[in-house]
Amino acid sequence: MLGDKHDNLVHLFERDCSVQRRNKKMVERAPAPYMDEVTRSALCEPALRFACAVNYSHAGTVEHTVTEVVTGVDIVKAQIRVTEGARAGSDDSLIPRQEDISLCGHALQCRRP
Repeated sequence: MLGDKHDNLVHLFERDCSVQRRNKKMVERAPAPYMDEVTRSALCEPALRFACAVNYSHAGTVEHTVTEVVTGVDIVKAQIRVTEGARAGSDDSLIPRQEDISLCGHALQCRRP
């Protein structure tokens, strides 16, 4: 989730962090390889509505590397631009309009225990 202070929000799809050891993510991948488009939409659209309902702003993810790889969105830079007052969807925000965000390829990140 990325949102600005002007009520603009977008989702960046999903990632799978199900392989964990002692509550630490060991394998993280995006997009979730088993997720079909119907399920993806059923996950992302309600999350977006919820974020809108609570006037959410900034970045709604902690581990973001795999999401950045498959969407091309630099979440950290976008969050800084939003803090400075940029509007999501504008060129200076680095947050594309929702319809311009798509999944491209797959990303996998593994960590040592």
